[in-house]
Amino acid sequence: MLQHRACASAREDTGDDAAARGKQQRNYEDREQGEHDQWPSGYVAECDRCLHAGMDIYKWTMKLGPLVPGELLLDTFDLALDIGRVDMQASPYDVSEYGLPPVKIETPEGKSEYAAMQRGFMERGNALRVRVLDAITRARESAAA
Repeated sequence: MLQHRACASAREDTGDDAAARGKQQRNYEDREQGEHDQWPSGYVAECDRCLHAGMDIYKWTMKLGPLVPGELLLDTFDLALDIGRVDMQASPYDVSEYGLPPVKIETPEGKSEYAAMQRGFMERGNALRVRVLDAITRARESAAA
């Protein structure tokens, strides 16, 4: 199974990366794989809480070009932009001069705020994945007709 390298942010804070990776993989393997759990390239979306996996939806939408409606492309871009902002806010860089207050993930409050944003991005991303895969299905059916 492929895993995005930046998924460390999606793991539970156990202090043991190997154990956390194993737990994450078991959680994914335990869930029933649906028709929308796999991208056309074979990349398995096992890490949907990872911010970078959410940004990858835009990348795939761009690669699919005219198969994807323009509105969907813009929706995936909006998600990637929102995720990129939060990624920078949670980074060690000072982006406050750009109107982006820091998300202090080293504090319990900041960690909770970050986790809530991750969940929101995951929900938006999962809905967009379904729409992208539906567009692919429609294109395949159209090509087969």
